[in-house]
Amino acid sequence: MVYIITGKINQGKTSLAYSLYKSNRIGDGFLAPKLFVDSQFAGYQIQHLSSGEKQPMAFLESHLPENKEVRFRFQNFAFTEQGFELANSIIDKIIKKKISPVFIDEIGPVELFEKRGLYKLFDRVLQENCDVIVVVRNFLVERLLDIYKIRNYELIKA
Repeated sequence: MVYIITGKINQGKTSLAYSLYKSNRIGDGFLAPKLFVDSQFAGYQIQHLSSGEKQPMAFLESHLPENKEVRFRFQNFAFTEQGFELANSIIDKIIKKKISPVFIDEIGPVELFEKRGLYKLFDRVLQENCDVIVVVRNFLVERLLDIYKIRNYELIKA
């Protein structure tokens, strides 16, 4: 089953996913909380739910540190190699240990229009037939269902 946490930008989707994880104490995966530098929004990080390990995933170009290796750019964001390495490592461990549900935050325009970012990683999780809790913006839900051919799902509104 795929559980889709959906809502508008800044509507609390990531917070809801974290709340579900904490209250149920099952599953594992990662969230993408916002990253702030000097109290200014700078991008998003990836955070492993069970260990708390964090790695920056996407920086606004204006906040990109010199020490971060860029995998690709999309709109005004630079996506880091380190963030994707952590995401893949987390999912490798989850699949190996057969942990369910798998939390993934978030599948967005990069994945659904460019087929980059977490596109292949999410497909891999779906192929494992485990329960998935995924965060998706409300205007992208239909595209997600179509691209990944998801038929068995439940919407959870943030």
